[in-house]
Amino acid sequence: MRLTFLLIVFLLVFCSPNYAAIYKWVNEQGFTSFTQQPPKNKSIPFKKINVKATPPIDGYDEETIRAKMDAQRTKADELSLKKAQEVAKQKQIKAGSEELKKHCATAKKSLANLNQGGNRLYKDADGSYLRLDEESKDQKRQEITQFLTDNCQ
Repeated sequence: MRLTFLLIVFLLVFCSPNYAAIYKWVNEQGFTSFTQQPPKNKSIPFKKINVKATPPIDGYDEETIRAKMDAQRTKADELSLKKAQEVAKQKQIKAGSEELKKHCATAKKSLANLNQGGNRLYKDADGSYLRLDEESKDQKRQEITQFLTDNCQ
């Protein structure tokens, strides 16, 4: 346990980016090169550039950057929620449309049953059977026709 801890600390200390270096040198053709290793040709002069911590972006400190990132994350979450609500609304409209189509089909079937005439039993949309006189049949026809004209194409 203690050995593992010491090994981790050792690796963290010596693997730090603070020990990284960049070498700048000019080759025989006159091109400037930046590499992480000095040139293989030892006669070429090079300059070691020490890597420092990244300066703050646009003068912002870490807290300001974190606050901006949180604001962007919140905005993205809001957009995602809004999109999910729109999708749910579209599904609800589609389900309502399918339900209306079912009601229209039932109403058309009920109107056809009423128009067959005679002293027949009439099955309404609720599934119950009625024996209607002519006046009640005419009233039902008007109700169904009104529903069809208002809601169905």
